[in-house]
Amino acid sequence: MSSLRRLHSLLSSHRRLWGVAVPLWAAQRWGTGVLRQVWWNRVAEISSPGLRIDSGARVRCRGYLRVGGKVLIGRGVFVFVPQDGTLEFAGDNYVLQGSQLVVGPMSSIRLGSRTTVDRDVIINGDVRLGSDCLVAPRVFISSSTHSFDLTGTRTIRDLDTEDRLESGVQAVVVGDNCWLGTGSVLLPGVQLGSNTVVGAGAVVTKSWPGGKQVLVGVPAKPINHPP
Repeated sequence: MSSLRRLHSLLSSHRRLWGVAVPLWAAQRWGTGVLRQVWWNRVAEISSPGLRIDSGARVRCRGYLRVGGKVLIGRGVFVFVPQDGTLEFAGDNYVLQGSQLVVGPMSSIRLGSRTTVDRDVIINGDVRLGSDCLVAPRVFISSSTHSFDLTGTRTIRDLDTEDRLESGVQAVVVGDNCWLGTGSVLLPGVQLGSNTVVGAGAVVTKSWPGGKQVLVGVPAKPINHPP
């Protein structure tokens, strides 16, 4: 039996947990190619050469999931990819317990090679992280936000809907070899250059594309750091 058919047999054996049968074409090039419309409900614990999804993880993929190497999606992780979205792991990545990766409409989330996501992290919308990045626990990254009107003539919900239609998504881009400290926040449109460290609890409200700096505080600003 070919390796492709063995994988198809493995996937089909879990159809009762998924609630759907997995077609043979969906298993092609597992671990290095593109998977589309495979996972819809709770996912059983599965091991493969490229991708491991632990029991208790929820992966709902209506768009594209690209896996370029070994990837671990840990227990309790929630992943959602809409029909027009893409989630890409370059390889040697892990996402730990309690984290959420939610791809926005017509958007993508990409984790570069050897970039890792610790516990209880939320990454939402259109976000690209470079290679060799460390994302510490409870980091929040989002490419969208809410507007408000203090006069009360329009509700926050109405303004949010209007803003999404008019301005769209402001992608967040992080360079290579960056460390996002515990509890830090990256707001829409932020771009960080390579070799940037974001201190614990910092809120990054603007781009710092130069790299090679430490950002701390609210709002985050560079501090002098000896080489």
